[in-house]
Amino acid sequence: MDGEQDFRAWIWHVNETGGTLHFHLSAYSTEDVDVTNIKSSHGVVPLQNLRVLGLCLAKTQVRYFDYDSIDEEGFTIDADTERTIFSVEVPHDRLLGAIVEFHLDFSSSATLVLRSTFCETNAPYGSPTDPMTDLVGTSPRGW
Repeated sequence: MDGEQDFRAWIWHVNETGGTLHFHLSAYSTEDVDVTNIKSSHGVVPLQNLRVLGLCLAKTQVRYFDYDSIDEEGFTIDADTERTIFSVEVPHDRLLGAIVEFHLDFSSSATLVLRSTFCETNAPYGSPTDPMTDLVGTSPRGW
């Protein structure tokens, strides 16, 4: 590996679909990528409670807090595969607020795609290589 990058994602999403959905932050790469030092903190609250967004925003700015989850060892994303970095279930009429930080080690020739999906399945819907028009109704983000 000859490249590395730290990432921070600040996430918020409202589920008003009538059913429970799953939020996924995932990565796809054309080469092997090591994902380490994964840290996350999140809240899923009733729509009236916007406090969770403020807390997540403050945490991203200040960085002096305890994460809900820390996985220092992480995992490897094999070439031409997609892996979920962060996932959470969000019931109807709930708001998700989250911060996720992680470190990537990769080769300089790698093409990396980070995306988020909000869908009914417990795994990211579709593929990072699918045209956006094929994913209508799934709320794809980020590629």
